[in-house]
Amino acid sequence: MPPLVWREKIWVCPACFGTVHPDDSICPLCGAQFETPLDRRVMRGRKVSTREAISLATAVSTSILSALFLLVALFLS
Repeated sequence: MPPLVWREKIWVCPACFGTVHPDDSICPLCGAQFETPLDRRVMRGRKVSTREAISLATAVSTSILSALFLLVALFLS
């Protein structure tokens, strides 16, 4: 996915050059998907708040536990 383009204080779709909100990952005009500025900040290892870190850790641990539960259920059946 290409990143959003910053042009003269607005975010622009790299495919059709339409104006896009920085939180959107799909262009409302042409439907192209792209990487948002928020995605790039997360990939660069930005600092997160404690509340956000707790929610991310909870989501990861829940998914790991559910995967382990499914594996145990698969082996027991």
